[in-house]
Amino acid sequence: MIVELYGLPGAGKTTLAKELSTLPGWEKIQLHNKGQIIFYYLIGFIFHPLLFLRGAWLLLYYQNISMFHIWNSYCFRFAKYQKAYMCRTDHVILDEGLLQYLLSIIPKETDEQLIHKQILWFFKSDFLVVLNPPLETRMSQLEQKQTQRLNTLRSLKWREEVLERNNKMIVAILGQYTNVLYVNNTQKASQIIKDAVKNNAYA
Repeated sequence: MIVELYGLPGAGKTTLAKELSTLPGWEKIQLHNKGQIIFYYLIGFIFHPLLFLRGAWLLLYYQNISMFHIWNSYCFRFAKYQKAYMCRTDHVILDEGLLQYLLSIIPKETDEQLIHKQILWFFKSDFLVVLNPPLETRMSQLEQKQTQRLNTLRSLKWREEVLERNNKMIVAILGQYTNVLYVNNTQKASQIIKDAVKNNAYA
């Protein structure tokens, strides 16, 4: 089972993924070097060419100003998805999946119908966890990361209104799916997710 974590920057995806990976039968998908990224990227391109091309189309459609950075981000997440598909562990954790790419690439408010279509493209996991802590919690989380660059915080504040608006639209659409779990209390998230997966209690 592929368990994908989704949320705005600072929602606690990385921290939660580390906690879940300590549980028996749970594994966080990681790519440790460029060789692994290229390997799974090529395997994914062979077996999922349409998914790959859709990511490229989105980049061109939105004409994102950080095209090189965003494209590298998509290729990395695409490779992680492929490794997750090939992993034989009972529960595989993705803390940066393709739905996260969809949120990050949208530079402005867009059409709800178009986003719904794009979610159908990129929602490939078996179980999705939507993390939705308050803004203050997310900003505190970012500030606590020693490796977090200051300009990322500034960018987050500058784009916060757009991110919040598009995130609300994405979350509302995801409400139509039955394999989605919403978590507001990230401190108890790992136990909530474990229980939900065990009992098949999602939405």
